[in-house]
Amino acid sequence: MSEHTSVFVTKIRFEDQLKRLGISAFRRLNEEWLVFMGPVEEREQEMIELSKELPILYITHAEDYGWGYMLWANGELKAEFEYSYMLSEEALMDVLESEYPDADPQELLYGDAGDRAEAVNELIGQFYSGGAYEKLLRETFKTANFDALAVLDLEEERIEALKATITYQGQEMIETELVENFLAIVNLKELSWFEGQVIDANERSL
Repeated sequence: MSEHTSVFVTKIRFEDQLKRLGISAFRRLNEEWLVFMGPVEEREQEMIELSKELPILYITHAEDYGWGYMLWANGELKAEFEYSYMLSEEALMDVLESEYPDADPQELLYGDAGDRAEAVNELIGQFYSGGAYEKLLRETFKTANFDALAVLDLEEERIEALKATITYQGQEMIETELVENFLAIVNLKELSWFEGQVIDANERSL
């Protein structure tokens, strides 16, 4: 994957409906999904309007920062999830800023904490071992609202698989695997990123 990508998708069963609406800037990704092409920032409002007719899922992944999705249906935002790879660092800087308001929390965390180093390290240790980190992640995953994805024909089995997989898995969990697991479960693993454009396996071979 490249540094950043974002894309709108909907189910292939809506293809004829899209054509009747005069929309042609999409392509088949696989046997289940259609993907919309073009700059995302230019199509967002169009997709929200389109969601009055059929459900639209927006997926974004910034390789170094995180990933997430938004689901629109009936012209309304039905689900929104954002997972930041910087979540723990941002929370730690809040802790340090609260504890040392006269200091730069970024410098304390990444730079030379000076005579505060031992105390800073203790605060960091407490953050991870005292339950704050786990609570933070569990609260983040609560916002995923996987049940709402049923509007995109995701069966209960796949929704339950998402709930079991995209969740807190201990401090040893590999954060970057979450988005790959999500794409695999919802059958979007064919997504590939190249200069912000989505291409499928057949087109990559051309």
